[in-house]
Amino acid sequence: MVEHYENGFCGGRAQTRRQGEVVARQLLQNRPYTIRQLLQHTAGLNTYGGPPYCAAVAAGDPVWPVAELLARVKADRLIFSPGEGWAYSDVGYLFVRQLIEETVARVRCELYQIADCRQR
Repeated sequence: MVEHYENGFCGGRAQTRRQGEVVARQLLQNRPYTIRQLLQHTAGLNTYGGPPYCAAVAAGDPVWPVAELLARVKADRLIFSPGEGWAYSDVGYLFVRQLIEETVARVRCELYQIADCRQR
C-alpha cells in the first residue's frame, strides 16, 4: 500500500503540500502583503502597544480578544505600503500564526486520509 500512497492514491505528500500552498494563497489573496513581508516586518502593519495597551497591562486587565485587538490597532490600515518601510509588528506575527493554524486545520483531514491508507 505504500506505493499507492507515494503515487497519490490518498493524496500523497506532494498533493498535501500543494493544498497547503493553495490555502495560504487563498488566505492572503485580499491582503496586499506576503508572508515574507509579515515575517520581516515590512508589511506595513501597525503593532499593538501604546498608551491603551500599556494601561490595560498595568491594570491587570484581561487579554483583549483578537478581534478587539485588531480593531484597536486598526490592523486593516497600513502605516506604509508593503515593502516600502520597516516597523516591528506583533500583528504580523499574529496573522502568520492564524495562517498556520487555518492551513493546518484545512489540511488535517488529508493527513488522516493518508494515515488511513497506510493502515490498510
